Amino acid sequence: MSRLYHDLYERTLTDLWAHLPPEIEGGRIADLGCHDGVMSDILAATYPKSRVYGFGQSRLGMDRARSLSKAVSWVEMPPQGWADELRQIAPGGFDLLICQAGLPPQDSVSMIAERFRPHIKSGGRLMVQVPVTLNGWMAVLSGGVSGVGEGELKTYAKLT
Repeated sequence: MSRLYHDLYERTLTDLWAHLPPEIEGGRIADLGCHDGVMSDILAATYPKSRVYGFGQSRLGMDRARSLSKAVSWVEMPPQGWADELRQIAPGGFDLLICQAGLPPQDSVSMIAERFRPHIKSGGRLMVQVPVTLNGWMAVLSGGVSGVGEGELKTYAKLT
């Protein structure tokens, strides 16, 4: 199971990469559910003029993330506090919010979009990955999660 998770984790990073917006420079980016900080570090390297925040709740994962990159601002706290922290960091909203592997498995994409819409500035982007559950991964791998959300929010499930 550990190897399966590792392979799927690497695959999610690859899948997200194709959907990263090219136009963010000097903005604010939040990686929600940053785990060990790999994606946050990639975001900091990809957008060096932007401020990247990695949110996580696992002490072990956040310790690993802190050792990986000094370019990212790490926020260690339970997900219940993320909304308040997002408001304090960027009252006007973020340019890019990435939610990957850090959300409750019962949350639907529309629930996630509704919860985080107030934290995205006009013209910003919300990118959502599936929760880390075997059922969640299997739903995406079988094409069970896809489509276009309302307004500017889009959901991508196309796999490489």
